[in-house]
Amino acid sequence: MHGQLTEYRPAARKVGLSVGLICAGLLAVSTLAQPCEPRWEPTIGQPGMNSDVRALAIFDDGGGRGPLLYAGGHFTSAGGVPANYLACWNGREWSALETEVNGAVFALTVFDDRSGGGPALYAGGNFTHVGDQLVNGLAKWDGRQWSPVGGGVTGLSAAVHALCVFDDGNGEALYIGGHFTFAGGMRANHIAKWDGRQWSPLGEGVSGTDPIVLSLQVYNDGTGPALFAGGEFLHAGGVLVFSIAKWSGVQWSALDWGTMLDGIVYALDVFDDGAGASLFVAGSFSSVSGLSVRNIAKWNGAQWSRLRGGVQRPALALAVFEDLTGSGASLYVGGRFETVDQGMRVNHIARWNSSEWTALADGVDNDVHSLCAFTDPDSGAAALVTGGSFATANGMAASRIAEWRGCTRPSLAVRASCPSGGPIRAQWSGAAPGGRVALIFGQSQGVYPVPPNYPCAGTQLGLGSNQLQIAWFGRSDADGGRIINATAPPAACGGFLQLLDLTTCATSNVARVE
Repeated sequence: MHGQLTEYRPAARKVGLSVGLICAGLLAVSTLAQPCEPRWEPTIGQPGMNSDVRALAIFDDGGGRGPLLYAGGHFTSAGGVPANYLACWNGREWSALETEVNGAVFALTVFDDRSGGGPALYAGGNFTHVGDQLVNGLAKWDGRQWSPVGGGVTGLSAAVHALCVFDDGNGEALYIGGHFTFAGGMRANHIAKWDGRQWSPLGEGVSGTDPIVLSLQVYNDGTGPALFAGGEFLHAGGVLVFSIAKWSGVQWSALDWGTMLDGIVYALDVFDDGAGASLFVAGSFSSVSGLSVRNIAKWNGAQWSRLRGGVQRPALALAVFEDLTGSGASLYVGGRFETVDQGMRVNHIARWNSSEWTALADGVDNDVHSLCAFTDPDSGAAALVTGGSFATANGMAASRIAEWRGCTRPSLAVRASCPSGGPIRAQWSGAAPGGRVALIFGQSQGVYPVPPNYPCAGTQLGLGSNQLQIAWFGRSDADGGRIINATAPPAACGGFLQLLDLTTCATSNVARVE
């Protein structure tokens, strides 16, 4: 069946993946399936920054270079060149922005304010100026120039620590949290909304003894999407909330009756661990709603649960990342801790896969403050960029920033003439050079793990389990790509194709046949 996309066989019955794999003869090459091993890649941090990295974001400035990595923090040099508090990585080198902010950057996000300029990068921190422009802790970078955002924030020790885009039913808006009492001259206690034209407070905001909002995240707890805020505060809109609260777009509420979190929330993220999407909460606390936890907990919209033994010291950063080894996405946690659970050594960063903790090799040698999933523009590999106060990653020099690099996702493109029976072309790149690949056809999209005892067992395909078949099996060219041509069979159009790299066990995007 080499090279024949016409090996599509329309099935009158459901065909399990195991049957398709046996028919394709993949068991004969099971010894060739050697998933790539994620590893630390410190190049981005050699020489890296001269002080802490506190924020990371991906932004395409429209300059034709594709998505770029931006890093903010306390540093004044990046990659050995002057770069005050904010720098850009293009895959090969660091550079400063043409005009620089005059203070630390704590938060970065991308938002389209619908002014006609498209998405822009927003930076928040404790700076007051960009060049000669007064911006007061919040500024917008469109890829060419900076501009202020509605007068920014003011108040004693004013600073922006968190940024998030949320649609409360009136269109997407930028929400900011931090330590401030005014936004654009309007009273807004530590949290506010910018819709691209004007500021709005979120009720009475948050209050307490020296309150601060440190994290913002959108999550649907079953009653619709809402904005969740974490930090150090006692009340939100007059409601007793203990450092974490929910904003519906109209009013504040606690997560459940009697919720009591006995510390500070530093980070929030949403992750589906197999039981549905949940809100994960990281910080410096030992219990929530009477449940003993160590610095990290899970809220599923109805109840709290612990992540086994938690982490030993404060958790400061969260990110969901798929390393493309075929094991699916996991939650990554960074912070001040050196051990997790019952003493497992992880050194400031660990992976939670829904049931257990694992280390990322030898980790890093100091605190992790920020995490961001990124596709390396040179290698095409999935990477988790890690920023913080560290000097080494896995024992290698990496000044405050490094990549935990996974596998490369092959890119698949399909062209077909529908209805079925016309010409079809499949083209891919990014697979293992000269390695074996399987092109798999499914009638629908979904999540289906390759069964045990097969090559790449456990790899999660993006196809539904109904009528999965091997469409083609063979090798990539010496550069990891190939183009194959065939005639589309009757069942092909409207279905989906995905490439499985049998050397790395990476999967491509899911391409529709249409």
